[in-house]
Amino acid sequence: MLSFDAIIKYICRKIVLLRISKTIALSIGFIIYWGCVSCPLAQLIEKDKEYSFQSPGFFDMPSAISYDGGQHRMAFADRGRNLVYIFDLSNRSSTILGDNQEIKDPVGLAFSRNGDLFISQADNSRIIIFGPNATDPDILEMSGADPSRSIHPGKLFIDQNDLLYVADQNQALIYVIDDSANLKFKIKEKLRNPNGILVNQSGEIMVADRGIDPILIFSSDGVYLRRLSPPELPTEKFSYRASGLAIDQQGQVYTLDVNTSRIVWFDPIGVNRTQWSPPPPFIPIDIAIDRYDNIYVLESSSGSARIFVKGG
Repeated sequence: MLSFDAIIKYICRKIVLLRISKTIALSIGFIIYWGCVSCPLAQLIEKDKEYSFQSPGFFDMPSAISYDGGQHRMAFADRGRNLVYIFDLSNRSSTILGDNQEIKDPVGLAFSRNGDLFISQADNSRIIIFGPNATDPDILEMSGADPSRSIHPGKLFIDQNDLLYVADQNQALIYVIDDSANLKFKIKEKLRNPNGILVNQSGEIMVADRGIDPILIFSSDGVYLRRLSPPELPTEKFSYRASGLAIDQQGQVYTLDVNTSRIVWFDPIGVNRTQWSPPPPFIPIDIAIDRYDNIYVLESSSGSARIFVKGG
């Protein structure tokens, strides 16, 4: 018969082995989880040069991009040159805004439904608005939307109801205003570094932010609902710093992770996440997708906008 000490040692060895087995099982589960959710299931293929903005060095300090689905145009902001370029993607013509020094430090762009281009400027509460023919601009003064704060506009978005969404990273909030600069509401809950906005077909407001789950979802009146991706495992420490938001024809949501220089995309319900990057150097700034699901990434290391498509 085993002694009492021998029995205790035997039980202790079993407990240690059991703990090791559980640790191994959890590790395997973690690997499988991330293999399913985060691994690159698809590659992107870079398209050959079609437009001058794909040439290295075209931009000095690229800062923002926006797509006009109605007229199939793409706008690019160059903060270094204080210029905004509008390219007609069908006939390959272009227009340059800012030659008369009316733009300074452009950091956000958004097209309205009728083709007006809204331009935000760093540390300036005025939003510049150019009509479809790029005539003399109008000014939307935002200071009245929140007199108690100094407004620092960043990324912009305009929804189907012509509401303008203005991200303010300094205040970690988003202003939602009408075309008369009247404040409708503000979004602030859980925001840390809002740097991309879109409204999906259900009317939900999506915000690219910083954190383990970088895309936050709010109701149409700005109430926090959830994050796009499922909750992470408690041991997960990785944090994204998302920049830009775009959605393709299948409802997949795209953003950029500035921390790892990757393009990240989610299925419409956020269950599957894919992340990918081309060979370095690759420093993505902003992202847009056209009606044909071409993915445009404004990229600072090359000073260009690169175009990608889904591959096998």
